[in-house]
Amino acid sequence: MTEFVSDRPAVRCFLSFTHEDDSLFDGFITPLRQKLQQYCAAGHGRKVDLFVDRETITWGQDWRRGIEEGLDAATVFIPVVTMHYFLESPACRDELLAFYARAKELGLTDLILPLIIAGHDFLTEDSDDACIRVIEKLQYVDIQDAVVAGAGSARFRDTVKIVAGKLIQAVENAERRLTWPGAPEPGGGDFERRMGELGGLVASRAREFDTVLGTITALVTDGRAGGQSRADRAAEAQRIGPLAVTARRIGTDFELAAAEVEAAVRAYLRDLAVRGDLEQAESARAEYAQLAGDLDRLAAVETSVSGFLAGTGQYEEAVYAPLRAALGPLRLGAQSFQLGVRTLRRLREAKV
Repeated sequence: MTEFVSDRPAVRCFLSFTHEDDSLFDGFITPLRQKLQQYCAAGHGRKVDLFVDRETITWGQDWRRGIEEGLDAATVFIPVVTMHYFLESPACRDELLAFYARAKELGLTDLILPLIIAGHDFLTEDSDDACIRVIEKLQYVDIQDAVVAGAGSARFRDTVKIVAGKLIQAVENAERRLTWPGAPEPGGGDFERRMGELGGLVASRAREFDTVLGTITALVTDGRAGGQSRADRAAEAQRIGPLAVTARRIGTDFELAAAEVEAAVRAYLRDLAVRGDLEQAESARAEYAQLAGDLDRLAAVETSVSGFLAGTGQYEEAVYAPLRAALGPLRLGAQSFQLGVRTLRRLREAKV
């Protein structure tokens, strides 16, 4: 059947979720996708292509470029959130922070529409987790009761109707924002200044993380010397706990800064390619090459973290519960630090 010539292209949306959560809540992603499409069409007259496969909408291996193109098309990014999303899925963390960093630059953060199905109590503005801080400041929708009630329930339908309204409103706001942008793309001296600020933040967080790790390592190593009473070991865990919390904060700040560096670099390089500005391109190449050159030092810190957590730290955590609790935040901070290093490493693949 021939479609009406007046039909607009469909709104594109990408659902970011973990398969563990889809399984835990009885395969709710499929009915959520279907109902969202139906309510967007029936209630707002907008077709929606809602993707759940990372190989679609040019995501694939070059999904960062897919983010750039997706924002130009007012693609909506929908993270479906439980604590699995933050703690068990590096791919989800990468997608969220990369999309947020670029959307923030363009004033399009409304295009991120988080749906929360578990872990609400952890969504606080003072969280030590960068991804949680991002979700908390956005207009998220609590869909837990709807998912638990089931896809055939009135609660599920009512909740999806609300989500559909927010989705279409976000798209229409973004369409206006893209038509009348409030600020130019980053360029010239502003790019160099921004890279200097972000690069300095990345370097300082790496040094801080290395310092805290060294202190924790020394405390744990001293504790293994033998002859410690239960009170001594408890005191050791109490000293390590605040240091581990600091390590988590530093690691998550590093992860978010790395995402912002990558978003700024890729946006600027894309702008240069469009304008054909070879002189600026050479300057940009020098700026990001210097940042990428720092990765060897960052990799050394990453190796130290991995070695400690896989060796001495892991053994002590296994045999002494208070120390396991004390070192928990360090493991989360180490994960964030590692993901940040991976993000920066991709700058070496960036093209001018």
